[in-house]
Amino acid sequence: MAPSWRIAVGCDEAGISYKEAIKADLESDGRVSQVIDVGSFRGTDKTAYPARAAAAARLVAEGKADRALLVCGTGLGVAISANKIKGIRAVTAHDSFSVERSVLSNNAQVLCMGERVVGLELARRLAREWLGYEFDATSASALKVDEISRLEDGGEEVLSAGGKSTINTATMSNRRLVGLSTKMYFSLSRTRNFATRLVELLPPTDKDISQVDIFLIPDFISLAETATLLKSTPIWTGAQDCSWDDEGALTGEVSAAVLREAGARIVMVGHAERRRLMAEDDSIVARKAAAVSRNGMVPLICIGEVTAGADTAAAVSECRPQIEAAIGAVSAETDVVLAYEPVWAIGADRPAGDDHVRAVVDGIRRLDCIARRRQGSVRVVYGGSAGPGLFGRLSCSLDGLFIGRFGHDPEQFVRTIREVAEA
Repeated sequence: MAPSWRIAVGCDEAGISYKEAIKADLESDGRVSQVIDVGSFRGTDKTAYPARAAAAARLVAEGKADRALLVCGTGLGVAISANKIKGIRAVTAHDSFSVERSVLSNNAQVLCMGERVVGLELARRLAREWLGYEFDATSASALKVDEISRLEDGGEEVLSAGGKSTINTATMSNRRLVGLSTKMYFSLSRTRNFATRLVELLPPTDKDISQVDIFLIPDFISLAETATLLKSTPIWTGAQDCSWDDEGALTGEVSAAVLREAGARIVMVGHAERRRLMAEDDSIVARKAAAVSRNGMVPLICIGEVTAGADTAAAVSECRPQIEAAIGAVSAETDVVLAYEPVWAIGADRPAGDDHVRAVVDGIRRLDCIARRRQGSVRVVYGGSAGPGLFGRLSCSLDGLFIGRFGHDPEQFVRTIREVAEA
């Protein structure tokens, strides 16, 4: 379905005539559902360009507008100002190719022009062309845009031996992670309402959670719509499982390639319920983790001991083959999340004891298969009946939480996210 854009427009006194002309074009364009004018306006309005650019950019960052179009004398000042708003990618473009690539390559939400640089008819044409482009979250450019976001969050860009741009993993290791799976508890409408409420409760401008990666894993049918609802936010959409093959005669399966195309960024594999009900073993989980990795997503690998009351050494020994098989199947460049869920604690009224969790997680971190990977590329979260207050007691050992039914209330989910951010 074609998008229906909500466009914010703004300018300083040097761009009023172009802004008004383009605004009229946008208001008559069937692809635009709303135009929000933040000024300046004709007359004696002398408001400087930084204020106008920031006002429009904030509407985009807060999810109140999908894009913004800004005009000043050169298009440069408004772009610089808009880019000071977290999460915004603003560009100045005065030709068709640059306008096209600003969206398709850079996922820029803000287009800036200079009234003293480009002719009016060309500016109007470029604005019309701009509406026809939509970023493909499954393209090779998506990973580069993700790197831009990580740089904005304090990551340090480095070049790998192959000359590819990567992110300093020592910085990434400091990022915490909180997420939940809806399993098969939610209807389509409940998933839609949950995601919508999450966007309201966690605006992209919320600095308190800027160092936390957040993910929501709905059912397969809800995944694409959820990804669309969350696309203007830093919240990841995930999948509950995938096939080990990218295509083929596998009735009822969903490939990692299709999940990536639908907007997934993280995929859960190896959950204890699938091991028990679908007879999935370590080799199957490893093949699925490999599929997630080769399709450019993060494998969320569920691990945990079955034996209740096992001591630390025994619990780590039960987890070791699960971890070694899955970790060994993914590329060295892939970031991995291990969700430690003692099988006996899943769905229980109370989680495993704090001392037990800390000791097992510490033992897992010392495994050779993890120690050999680059620093910060493996994060460990806890998922066994995780709820409020737990992370504060365990934060010295964990990178985050994979919470259960408690998080199915969006307010409680956000409460837990903030606890993790503040711990």
